[in-house]
Amino acid sequence: MNNTWNHYAARAVVRPLVGTWVRPNHITMVRLVSGVIACLLLTWGSPRAALWSGVFWLISVFLDRADGELA
Repeated sequence: MNNTWNHYAARAVVRPLVGTWVRPNHITMVRLVSGVIACLLLTWGSPRAALWSGVFWLISVFLDRADGELA
């Protein structure tokens, strides 16, 4: 049920981080920053900023999955 491409990709990215100094809270902080960047870009109002806002939002969503996988 939870085997989407996002789950597989997050597992592949996070697996090398297991046992290192990187903790789920570190990934959460990067996710927070990428989400704030996405929101700020969206307020800019241009089509190009909206595109980059979507890119940063997808990164934020991916990082949310990744910190869950690491936890």
